[in-house]
Amino acid sequence: CTLPDGSGLTRVGYAFTGWGTSASCTSGTYQETFYGNATRYACWSQQTETCQPGKKYNGSTHVTCPAGEFCLGTGSVNVGTAGCSSECPGNGTSEPGATSSTACYITCSGKTITGGKLTPVSETSNYNGSTYPACTYTATCDPGYVAQNQNSASATCKKCAAGDNCP
Repeated sequence: CTLPDGSGLTRVGYAFTGWGTSASCTSGTYQETFYGNATRYACWSQQTETCQPGKKYNGSTHVTCPAGEFCLGTGSVNVGTAGCSSECPGNGTSEPGATSSTACYITCSGKTITGGKLTPVSETSNYNGSTYPACTYTATCDPGYVAQNQNSASATCKKCAAGDNCP
């Protein structure tokens, strides 16, 4: 006999695939010969959504990968389940639509130090695959101080000693 085609049966994230002999079936049939009473179960196949670069799947559609995350665009996710994204490592952030971990960054801020101030060489430091490199600075020193270790993470202003050539 021909079994019902399953029209009207719904299950979010799954496709009806026929009738089977087990409650856990994932594929079934629509034609069967019966020789007495028999129980048949609706068979369902989990549907997946392919990940897209720069996009996060929110369970029903792809949206721009949010700031603070990156979306490689590899793999797949079950329909009805959010996925296709990873958080930036180490409290980093990213611009919306980031497609790799190296798009994640930390913000480098200027700061006041004894004898002057430090200005970041770059406003951000991007993740290199294993860590965020230290922010690098240029020191602008007050009179009586001299800059040391310019364009490095350890830039500083040193108080001039007697005999030093200081501005």
